[in-house]
Amino acid sequence: MGKKRRDKDRRQQAEERFGESDGEEGGSLLSGSIGAGAAEEEDETVQIDEFGERVEELSSKTVSDRLDALKELRHVMHRKPHLASTLTKLMQPLSIQISKSIRTGKDDETVSALKTATSAVIFFDDEDFTQSVSRPAVQLLKTGSSSEQIESIRLLTVCYLTDPHLDLDIDDDFPSVLYEMWNKRLSNTSSDVVSEALSKWTLLFTYEDDDTPFVEAGHKVLKMVSSEYFDMSTAALGSIGYMYENCYKKTNKPPAGLGKKEIVETLMEMIGEQDRTVSKQMRKDRKENARKVQATVESNDSPSEQIKVSGKTLDFDGWGEVTQLEWIRSIVKAGLLPHLAASASVRRLLAISHIPLGGKIVKLTNAQKKINADESREKSKLKTMKDHKKSSRAIQHKFGCDDDY
Repeated sequence: MGKKRRDKDRRQQAEERFGESDGEEGGSLLSGSIGAGAAEEEDETVQIDEFGERVEELSSKTVSDRLDALKELRHVMHRKPHLASTLTKLMQPLSIQISKSIRTGKDDETVSALKTATSAVIFFDDEDFTQSVSRPAVQLLKTGSSSEQIESIRLLTVCYLTDPHLDLDIDDDFPSVLYEMWNKRLSNTSSDVVSEALSKWTLLFTYEDDDTPFVEAGHKVLKMVSSEYFDMSTAALGSIGYMYENCYKKTNKPPAGLGKKEIVETLMEMIGEQDRTVSKQMRKDRKENARKVQATVESNDSPSEQIKVSGKTLDFDGWGEVTQLEWIRSIVKAGLLPHLAASASVRRLLAISHIPLGGKIVKLTNAQKKINADESREKSKLKTMKDHKKSSRAIQHKFGCDDDY
């Protein structure tokens, strides 16, 4: 049997063994819901054994085997965070193999190993493990390809936030390193890397009490809002939204030297953009992001999201909390709900304490979804009426009319 056929058969067996895709990366080890009984306990025992086998396969001489093993390990960690305590004996061999793949693997393997390390730092929540996988990523910040630099930024951000006292063995503190990466925009740095550095630099300040360096960079960030690169523009918009919201919460004033008029003018230019060299969907997304920031600047209206876990509603209000939620979601993929219910590190990073650890996940019924949809439509209707009244008053004022005209 040829190698390609063996690989194909192996992938088919993996799909049969691990179930359906989580929407991004192939098969998953998730089967059933948390607390499904004896059948699931037996299944989890099998999954623990399978996890050990995947760790062993990271030492395979075949690149495709190592890539498949890295991918399958991520699925376990994304979907089954409650297994972490029973898999601690595998932390050391896993950290050794991941570190080796980061240092010596080719581009695809290195990137996949960095992604797996990021998931594992959240999954195990262990200082020694975090320290061991962070070391090989530091060098890639300077010498890696664009994709390796991006994944290194993501891994080191998780390492830094889960353990702020971690020794990353870099010349400066991590926020300053990210600042230099997006601010200088060196000729050998791609726009994707600059965008990732700005995005994670902003994220770090959602956890900081002293945001002085963040606010002082407002003008530089505002210039990036109009960037031709979508990711860079999106990162800058999120940064401005949080910056403005946070300053108003603390001082009831906009960021120093960054007035409302200046921000709104920049946003209005973006909303009215008709650049045909950019795809229609990209223009639509960019305008939607700009309108969110405009709502914050003009009306103190910030984004929010609600998630229901253990019969209780988690409210994520404002740019800071929504940014943190989106960051965690980008790591754990479709495993957000299990992590909210069972991951100590995720609950700590999102400041969740009022739900019992390991609580049951509550999914909305169709009736509840309909009620929420009706409420959302009603809010949208009221907002439209409010905007219409504002527009009417503006027209009347412009032409010198009053309500009795």
